[in-house]
Amino acid sequence: MASCLFGTSLEYVWNIPWSMKHFEEREKAVLRLAMRGIVPDEVIDRKKSPYPKTQRI
Repeated sequence: MASCLFGTSLEYVWNIPWSMKHFEEREKAVLRLAMRGIVPDEVIDRKKSPYPKTQRI
């Protein structure tokens, strides 16, 4: 069931116009708006990093 919903969601998002996917000069705008209130704002609003953070142990 979950894989069916994922496939349907993926097809829907694939067909969303680029102007809706990329607005306010941010990529993944639909995902960011959908996750607002679920994911902390500092995660949603952080700038994209060209390299993953490394953890020093």
